[in-house]
Amino acid sequence: LQPGSTITRTSTATSLGVEDGESLVGLALEVGRLPAREMVAGDHVQVLFTPGNQNTKAGDENQNHDPVAAVIEASHHDQTTVDLRVKQADAQKVATWGAAGTASVIMQGAQK
Repeated sequence: LQPGSTITRTSTATSLGVEDGESLVGLALEVGRLPAREMVAGDHVQVLFTPGNQNTKAGDENQNHDPVAAVIEASHHDQTTVDLRVKQADAQKVATWGAAGTASVIMQGAQK
């Protein structure tokens, strides 16, 4: 909002658009850590733990690195940034992978 802007009923929402039990996680991904084709809101993806040699640590093998199912909420290809809707239980793990540069996103086929 700009200083002095008027707030009307249409300026607010009754919810954040994230359901109970879900979280919205933003990832900034380097080239090669997501598909080159455009992803759009509603695309089903998986987030994978993909460390390089520089990102491996002793004891890391005890971490849960299972793939995480997600749905694209928004994608900004000029910055390779994606907003992902994930289960709340997976949000911290996905955010940690993103911050460490160890997350990759793959597109899923149509969900039946």
